[in-house]
Amino acid sequence: MNKNKKILIVDDAEIERIQLQHILCENFLQENLFFAARIEEAWEILKNNQIDLLLLDIYLPGENGADLMSNMFADEKLKNIPIIVITGTREDSFVKHSFEKYVHAYLHKPVDKVELFKAIESSHDSLK
Repeated sequence: MNKNKKILIVDDAEIERIQLQHILCENFLQENLFFAARIEEAWEILKNNQIDLLLLDIYLPGENGADLMSNMFADEKLKNIPIIVITGTREDSFVKHSFEKYVHAYLHKPVDKVELFKAIESSHDSLK
């Protein structure tokens, strides 16, 4: 894996962001990890940085992850960023089926480190 890839983690739960940070620091540089608790913060980071991968919780306060994905797909500069959805619920088949052709992987919380790195590796072609 390329340690220089920039990854945006969007999750409203601070504990989840911290857990993902610890996992990702094994293979990526800390300064290339970006964090957002709300869609508005994520949107600002996406617009102002060259993000290579998005780890996205679907259920967030206010606008949700599906809203962010829709906005990204409408933006020429952002529509090709690989997305790995991370969710705490298993009862979200509507969201999963609605976006499955756009999402590179769909993981459940708590995130398994092996599954996460496997999902990142599978999106490797999109990260080039």
